[in-house]
Amino acid sequence: TFGPRTERSFEQKINKKERAKALALVLSEKVRRGEVIFLDTLLISSAKTKDAKAMLARLAAIPGAGDIMRKRKNAVCVSLPEHDTGVERSFQNLGNTLVTDVMNVNPLNALQYKYMIIARPDASLPLLEKRMRVKKEFKM
Repeated sequence: TFGPRTERSFEQKINKKERAKALALVLSEKVRRGEVIFLDTLLISSAKTKDAKAMLARLAAIPGAGDIMRKRKNAVCVSLPEHDTGVERSFQNLGNTLVTDVMNVNPLNALQYKYMIIARPDASLPLLEKRMRVKKEFKM
């Protein structure tokens, strides 16, 4: 009756301001290092891994991003403004990528993956700014 139990949760609360500041710090450092790639459109015609791999090969031709295809783990985090199952299915067989929505990007994912591809920056950047902005409300 006094043995170990698996019901214990190791979650810790992080304040909203600290979480937003950590995300802003990590993303600004990635931009400074040139590890963020902005794409107007993802050129994936169908939900095939072959198309996703070809797109990554084209991105590897960018100066400074040559190790996208050589890195075996944690190479690219693809951030989309909204959920897209076709893009997610095309990248799911590649072991070195993660596909996520912009609203679900966290500092751990941004640090874990070397490069970050942000698709459609006109729609994604306002969502990221909204995530990093903490409103201050005064009540009287």
